[in-house]
Amino acid sequence: MANTTSTERATRRDADWRWIRQLFPRNLNALAKKTGAVTFFRELRSGEVLLRLLLLWSLGSMGLRSVGAWAERAGWGTLTEGALRYRFRRCEAFVFELIAHALSKWLRVERAGGLPLRIIDATMVAVPGPSGRSFRLHATYDPTLGVMTGLELTDDSQGESTSRAPLGVRDVLIADRGYGRAKELVALSFRVVFWLVRVYLPSVPLWNKRDERLDSRELVRACSKAGRAIEREVEVRSGARLVQARLIIAPLPPEAAAKARAQVRKRAKKNGKQVDAQAELMAGFVTLLTTVDSETASIAAVLNWYRVRWQIELYFKRCKSLLQLHPALSADDDLQRVRLLVAMLVAVIVDQMNEPTAQAPEAGARSLWRLTQIHVMDLQCAVAGDLPLAQKRRRNRVVARATRERPRKRHRAHSDATMRRMHDALRSASQNW
Repeated sequence: MANTTSTERATRRDADWRWIRQLFPRNLNALAKKTGAVTFFRELRSGEVLLRLLLLWSLGSMGLRSVGAWAERAGWGTLTEGALRYRFRRCEAFVFELIAHALSKWLRVERAGGLPLRIIDATMVAVPGPSGRSFRLHATYDPTLGVMTGLELTDDSQGESTSRAPLGVRDVLIADRGYGRAKELVALSFRVVFWLVRVYLPSVPLWNKRDERLDSRELVRACSKAGRAIEREVEVRSGARLVQARLIIAPLPPEAAAKARAQVRKRAKKNGKQVDAQAELMAGFVTLLTTVDSETASIAAVLNWYRVRWQIELYFKRCKSLLQLHPALSADDDLQRVRLLVAMLVAVIVDQMNEPTAQAPEAGARSLWRLTQIHVMDLQCAVAGDLPLAQKRRRNRVVARATRERPRKRHRAHSDATMRRMHDALRSASQNW
């Protein structure tokens, strides 16, 4: 067998990183300077090294000092904890541009047939500690491909809005009650975007063709009397503009209805308020508004489409449990935001790794949870590099120096000199014994 040169071995080891690298713009140096992440490249040698350090920070669940030690051992540069903190705090726009570049691929996917579904939702990410601060992550999800197609990060004062979703003509947007506002729904229709939204009827005024406002209680009673899902043609109005839509009301199974109404009562008790009789009544029904016509989707099909909305909740759960979508401890707001965005950048890469299984015939049986676990391990190896273990051991002194703790009062009891004196005392005691 022919001998393999060190160059060939290094090329093979770095192939995984090159695959990740091709997902992003070619000139990362220019992008880093344009977004203000870097002014001059000194110890931080390139935009590619910056990307690698950010991913390592998220994937490895390491502190900044440990990231700097890894970088020094790998030969990427000598970067202290303070230097990394200063640099990472300026990387929000840089990371967001990387995410936008990678997500643009999914917006160009050609559909074989049917209407493309898009789910929008938001999740809260709380900062640990007494401050009570939190961030809201707004995401748009393609349930067919199982990938995120849009992302926005705000503080908790910014509410949910359909305007945050990147949508194309004839897309079908699926959303929960938080997005059921007449003004935004009408605006979507004028952009030739279909929508399927769960609504709380008392808060969304609806009219029939005779210009009569519909009574939500009468609609629910009609559904209850029928004992099955019913449909009504309605108009949704916003100022002088109106849109024709379908209102579908379906009763929940008795057990689910009782559970939902119990939650309404529990919430009212927790807030110290009286139970709203109308809210308690409505909790036993699913009320959907949609502009998808009955020829395209029957009542059963619309209800099934809405059940798909749960996929984005599972996506958020995977991100929080497996992709480190949580704030860093002892960090300011700028660093917290970057940390969350880097976690979503990892999610974007995982989506790309899942693409072949999404197109496979057996894709319906795949476990995205387990696949994500496997891909995270692969990404850790690819980002960190694959130096031989013997070479890593030879550079242990570099790691020990870079990870040395600062002198603190509470560390004096565990200082090197104290530990040496303790070992000497133990050795003398054992010899005397």
